[in-house]
Amino acid sequence: MKFPVIETLHTDVDLQNVLVRKCKSIGDEQKRKTNVKADMTNFFMHETDKDFEAIANKAIELAHDNNPLPVNLKMSTYDCWGAVYKKGDMSRRHDHWPYIWSWVYNVECCDNCTPLVFNDTTYSIKPKVGRLTMFPGWIKHSVPEHKCDHDRIVVAGNISEDPHNIISKIKSRNHNRINPK
Repeated sequence: MKFPVIETLHTDVDLQNVLVRKCKSIGDEQKRKTNVKADMTNFFMHETDKDFEAIANKAIELAHDNNPLPVNLKMSTYDCWGAVYKKGDMSRRHDHWPYIWSWVYNVECCDNCTPLVFNDTTYSIKPKVGRLTMFPGWIKHSVPEHKCDHDRIVVAGNISEDPHNIISKIKSRNHNRINPK
């Protein structure tokens, strides 16, 4: 199976240090009820925290700059979260459909940390501090059991067409499906 995987380095030590502190201090708001079996923040960190928003904006830029076709729609971050993988933590096989793009930003890791695995392929990506990786939201992926004695910390998210833009398009076509009576 072939699909685009886009990577860039965004090394900002000050931002990374702040994100490490925030992810660790927030703890496990999801109570391990998602596919991520690690400490995980809420899903909307980009809406309430400028540092998470900064990384989400970098992902939007990456999506616009590298989309396989010209982008004639306004994309936005739908959700964005932080995850702290301790030894023994993992993420189950899953996808992020119907989002156009999913992304992962490596905040803290080492060369021996467990990779991001694309399950229906033989492809995986070893984490590197500052690497922002983007892939189609429909691609199945997982993170195997983390075996290092230190934390593996990521910020991740999903990108879709801006929902306000979709509503505006529907309204401009005089569809009556918005706020029906």
